[in-house]
Amino acid sequence: RPYAAAPGEGDSGFMLCITWLLNTQPTTSMMQLAWIVLDSLLLGKPSSPLTKALEDSNLGESVIGGGLDDSLLQSTFSIGMKGLKKREDVNALEVLIMETLHKLDSDGFSEDDIASSMNTIEFSLREGGGGLRGME
Repeated sequence: RPYAAAPGEGDSGFMLCITWLLNTQPTTSMMQLAWIVLDSLLLGKPSSPLTKALEDSNLGESVIGGGLDDSLLQSTFSIGMKGLKKREDVNALEVLIMETLHKLDSDGFSEDDIASSMNTIEFSLREGGGGLRGME
């Protein structure tokens, strides 16, 4: 649906950001870590499947949403693009996101991708980043 923009700022086309509510009750540390790993697998680097699918689609100018946001009691996962040229691209982007997630659900991630994400997260936790310090 339309969004507010200052004069001259709304000329860059359309945007779509899909956001899922992940929980309604506080999550366990293990579940929080699982969401962090999944976020890393989906969006953690340029070659991550969801990031790559969006960037290779040429439907929009840049990826938006930021993935996992667990800073509040209710965590969310958001993904989308801004700078879509045509209204039809909004529907095409939604289909692309959902098809990519369904493909990952059926095919899974490679062991190398999982190991890479786990290594990155472990390094981040050891260096004091993130709130799961006690999980070491």
